Amino acid sequence: MRKRLLAGLLLLLLLGGCSTKAALTPEMEVEQHLQNYLTALEDYDVTTLVELSDDIRFPDKKVQLEEYLDIEPDITKTEIIEITAISPTEFEGTISYEDVNGENEVKFPIIKQKNTWKVIVGQTIR
Repeated sequence: MRKRLLAGLLLLLLLGGCSTKAALTPEMEVEQHLQNYLTALEDYDVTTLVELSDDIRFPDKKVQLEEYLDIEPDITKTEIIEITAISPTEFEGTISYEDVNGENEVKFPIIKQKNTWKVIVGQTIR
């Protein structure tokens, strides 16, 4: 009887943990994805930047990685300003950051592609 009760409690805890993850809204997923992207940007983690983004200038991920390795890392103080839903699979993220030119604010599309969110970079920034 005690083993069944313990097994039942463990199952309940496991299911509770799974339902918490499943309860993430698309907005929360996008915010976490964009925050991961900004962290990689500040840390100059080029591999993660390539993984989290789709740079339309470089259709080949290998070329994208090579090009990113040639960029001098100078971005600091990144911050998400706003995330706006365009549709269930498309958002727009407004971020701020500092570089050698001072403080900047840009907008990035964030699109769900094959069940994975991607920050779209390489387009004309507004």
